[in-house]
Amino acid sequence: MAHAGAAVHVACAFSLIEILAVLHRSFLHLGDGQPGAADRDYLVLSKGHGVMAQYACLRELGWLSDMDIQEYFRDGTLLKGLSAAANLVYLVIVPILSFFFLKDGRSLQRSIVGQVEDRVRRGVLGEIARDLNTLLAQYMRALVLLGLAASIAYGAFFSIMGVPYALLLAALAFPLEFIPMIGPLTASIVILLVAGFSRYPHGWALAIFLGAYRIFQDYVLSPHLMSSGMELHPLLVVFGVFAGEQIAGIPGAFLSVPVMAVLRMIYGRLERTRLRQVVAVDEAEHVAK
Repeated sequence: MAHAGAAVHVACAFSLIEILAVLHRSFLHLGDGQPGAADRDYLVLSKGHGVMAQYACLRELGWLSDMDIQEYFRDGTLLKGLSAAANLVYLVIVPILSFFFLKDGRSLQRSIVGQVEDRVRRGVLGEIARDLNTLLAQYMRALVLLGLAASIAYGAFFSIMGVPYALLLAALAFPLEFIPMIGPLTASIVILLVAGFSRYPHGWALAIFLGAYRIFQDYVLSPHLMSSGMELHPLLVVFGVFAGEQIAGIPGAFLSVPVMAVLRMIYGRLERTRLRQVVAVDEAEHVAK
């Protein structure tokens, strides 16, 4: 199927094929075995990147034909999929949105908060907006520090080991660190290709360093920086990134940490407001007595 449609996200399909197979064979009530049965269960697959696994199950049930499978991911056919090119939209939209948020962020904040008539709720919303601004600034600071750490570490190691174009390759690592998973992988591939074409004699040492640094950054440095800025436990950061990638792919991995931090911040702010109201009511009742 993937070969016929020249599709991507094969690993996502492999990651849930066993679950879907068990659901279809043992748990889902399929009525008389026909797609149009009125009394059958329906399965909603939110992980669109793994849709090939669902199509494979439907083929085993006889609900899809071999011809349907061969036409997967082609224009005008029944079986749709998610393209890797769809992620390129973020490369265009995100910088544009970032520019306008930075330019008009304060006026947008005042406009949104001003729509709330209740004074208490307006105050709470204003506090949440200020906390959100601080939170996102801390997140961007953590990303910049991760990029600088990678660039400095690469530059130092490459210079010591005599890697060709050491400073240029180290500078390349900085912006690519902002793109989860694909960015660092691209940087590593480019570095190894440059070393290979330049006939660098210590390619294995270079590959070992890149792998070791990636483990250190992903599981030690990144969770520490993200947790300190976002006020999240490092383990929660690691698990959140994995969960975000499984739910929404690369954008999910990129947004998982700020989303968790925003939810924690909003819950904490609302809980503190509720406690203040409870204390105020208790004090008013005490005074009345």
